[in-house]
Amino acid sequence: MLHSAPPPHYTPPMDTPVQHDPERGAFTVREDGAEGVLEYTRSDPTTAAFVHTFVPPALRGRGIAERLVTAGLSWAREQGLHVTASCPYVAAYLGRHPKWDDLRPGSVTP
Repeated sequence: MLHSAPPPHYTPPMDTPVQHDPERGAFTVREDGAEGVLEYTRSDPTTAAFVHTFVPPALRGRGIAERLVTAGLSWAREQGLHVTASCPYVAAYLGRHPKWDDLRPGSVTP
């Protein structure tokens, strides 16, 4: 049986934890001296608005954006918040993962 090696540009996912910085309104992952970020605002006491996700080119392909979004949505659920997404990545992620539908405005409080 032949096993092919991963492409030379491939970097396996790291186990660096996602950090939450409530004062900044962000979830972050720092790896290799670079930072991926999911930014949010609190538009009202019951809602978190996810506004921007960015992963620098050096960190792309490691699943960091998904880890950031999952951490942010898990936090929102733990806090009993609804979520809006003006960030296209978060909006697309929510569209692909119905397990987060309870966080959408108008749903029963999470």
